[in-house]
This record gives sequence, C-alpha cells and structure tokens, in this order.
Amino acid sequence: MPHLPQTLRPARRLFLLTTALAGGFAALPDATAQTAWPGDKPITIVVPYPPGGSSDVIARLLGRKLSDALKVPVIVDNKAGAATFIATDAVRRSAADGHTLLLVDVPFAITPHVLPSANYNPRQFTPVALVGTAAQVFWAEGGKGRTHVIRPLSP
Repeated sequence: MPHLPQTLRPARRLFLLTTALAGGFAALPDATAQTAWPGDKPITIVVPYPPGGSSDVIARLLGRKLSDALKVPVIVDNKAGAATFIATDAVRRSAADGHTLLLVDVPFAITPHVLPSANYNPRQFTPVALVGTAAQVFWAEGGKGRTHVIRPLSP
C-alpha cells in the first residue's frame, strides 16, 4: 500500500467506514415481503451534528436504505449544538410514532449528567438498532518530554 500523507489518513478511514457500512446495508434482507410501514408519512432521522461529518454520512446512507425498504421518504435533519441536546430535545418532544429517529453516540448518555438544562433521561427513549461502533482514543501532544503508550484495557 502506498504511503498516504498524514492529512489524508482520516479521510481514507472515513471512506473505508462508509464503504463498509454501505456494503452492510446492501446485505440487509429485502423488506418487500414485510408489511408496509404505517402510513406514508416521511421518516425523519435527526442528527445532532452539522452536515458533512461522519454521523451525517451514516444517517444519509441509512436513510437511503430505509427509504428503499419501507417505500417512504426519509429526511435527514441536522440539529447541531448544545452538546447534542438541541437534537435530543427535538426528538423527545416529537410524537412517539416511529417516524422521528435520533442518531446518537456517547454524548447522548453523558449530556444529562454535565448539562443541567438537559432535562431528559436516556431511558425515555427506545433503542431501535445498533448502527455501528467506534473506538474512543486518547491523544496527546507529542512534543518534548517523555511519551508513554497506554496498553489496551481488558474488557
């Protein structure tokens, strides 16, 4: 494999992740034999981050597959800000009819504990599907001084 400049490596990883997810969605069973989705109301996937990020890309890939499978429009609505609380609160206030979904990650569970105005409990929401997993990594400035690598923690 050719050496990639350091600035291209994250973009390549994102490309590989989205390609893998798209392949995974393509392998999902065809939903045409299942009953039709209730009504023809569009499904909205609320993303708590701005457009163009990895969560947005995942939501759009997932939305396309959902739309094809359920034969209803799927809208991706980016509501960034307030440590994901704006999007979470919008979904919390929406009708619990299965037409509004929230794409969540780590801040969903943390925000109620660190943002006093976030008056929600993650248990108020119903999990629908695990879309993917991601590693959490510590980074440090690698300048002068001693650098230590922490060994992976056992599960």
